[in-house]
Amino acid sequence: MFPKNHWYAVAWDHDIKQAPFRRTICNEDIVFFRKPDRTLVALEDMCPHRLLPLSAGKVHGDKIVCGYHGFTVDGAGACVHMPQQENLIGKKLVKTYPVVEKHRFIWVWIGDEDLADEDKVPDLHWCSNPDWIADGETFHIKCDYRLLVDNLMDLTHETYVHPTSIGQEEITEAPIETTSDDDSVTVTRWMRDITPPPFWSTNLGSDEQCDRWQICKFTLPANVMIDVGVAPTGTGAP
Repeated sequence: MFPKNHWYAVAWDHDIKQAPFRRTICNEDIVFFRKPDRTLVALEDMCPHRLLPLSAGKVHGDKIVCGYHGFTVDGAGACVHMPQQENLIGKKLVKTYPVVEKHRFIWVWIGDEDLADEDKVPDLHWCSNPDWIADGETFHIKCDYRLLVDNLMDLTHETYVHPTSIGQEEITEAPIETTSDDDSVTVTRWMRDITPPPFWSTNLGSDEQCDRWQICKFTLPANVMIDVGVAPTGTGAP
């Protein structure tokens, strides 16, 4: 059902601390935490003893302790302590996941660990580049994530959903250019020499004719980056 051999965004970098942090990615329950040196750990969120979520336990140093019977596992998924069951010590009993921190996000790899190449993390370098102002929030939306992709990749809806801010008829009238490769789809729309929409004219303090653009790029498995803006007509925005 889900493309597995990809990096999935889990949270903002500041969300995960030295405490259990639970996420469900591709229907797999995962617990994340940081070691004292801030190294990230990602484990299957299930104690193999009695199946209680490890996220219901506590982090002690660089290990996580199940809150039911004290089963303790390290960042490599190996048991390091279990009361009255010394035969379990040293055995890897909990699934681990590759996890990286990049562009202000935490990313987890769900598929084949041997294919987990950090260079395949989607390029969102604006979020961590000091030349840009970037920060954000987490919004939990009660819908299929693909509906969000649909919403962000087709900005035609702005004309009808946001008519008093960023919507205008020129959006529906402008031609769309679509390009794609094995991992992404990009939808580009240019509106040249038009009256700026309300949001832009208010912030510019002018109704001067403008060139407006919307460039929406979807990258597998579930990432959308949007470049939108306006510039006075003829000043070279394209």
